[in-house]
Amino acid sequence: MRWDNLFDDLESQLEHELGVEELELRVEEERLRLGRLTLRSRLRAASGADDRGPASAARRPAGEVRLWLVDGSVVSVRPTTFGRDWLSGELVGAATATNAQARASGAMDGSRAMDDTARAMDAGAAMRASVRGGASTGLVRVRALVPLHAIASVALDEEALADSLDGEAEQDAAPGQPSAPRLIDRLGFAFALRDLARRRAAVTVTTALGVLHGTIDRVAKDHFDLALHEPGVPRRDSNVRGIRLVPMSAVVLVRA
Repeated sequence: MRWDNLFDDLESQLEHELGVEELELRVEEERLRLGRLTLRSRLRAASGADDRGPASAARRPAGEVRLWLVDGSVVSVRPTTFGRDWLSGELVGAATATNAQARASGAMDGSRAMDDTARAMDAGAAMRASVRGGASTGLVRVRALVPLHAIASVALDEEALADSLDGEAEQDAAPGQPSAPRLIDRLGFAFALRDLARRRAAVTVTTALGVLHGTIDRVAKDHFDLALHEPGVPRRDSNVRGIRLVPMSAVVLVRA
């Protein structure tokens, strides 16, 4: 009987030690996974904009995130598109102009251009119509590009915070898997700016030192040329008040 009890005790101790070891292993794996998460991956998961994998059809609608930017301003955005180092989405609370005013100012053209940009970059699935329900509400949806380097901090509600922790460490995805990087994931901030330049969309560029309005003439490696003109007027030589070379590193927000 004593031997039976001894073997039972040894078996219990072994099971306990194996359980503790397995628990510690899971904790360590989770710690390592969290250590590989990027701000981009957490924002994708928090906003519900991550459409990778078979569960994408059941994901919740794109949620709102509140961004504190490096110039001290605060914006609320519903992200819909994520590039390599930028995000794009609808500014919440920025729809203040009527459709007639937007047509007069060119804001609607800029919003449509931003939608076309996203469709081209994300195979038609990222940004939908920039004016949804405009005829009935009289509001124009304002689109924006936010470079990730311009984000100082992010405020998330409890649900979004929990969702953000389920984000994937994108660099771990193997080629050919559903979570492998797509084309849009590899496109940098310059690509989005070049598309706006190609479409001749009027933009409002916020930098750390002020706000500039105009049309992007050309985009170089680390900066772009912005032809300054008044809001609501087309980019013509007679309307241009000057050309600014704007470093991409100085950009906080681009509204279109």
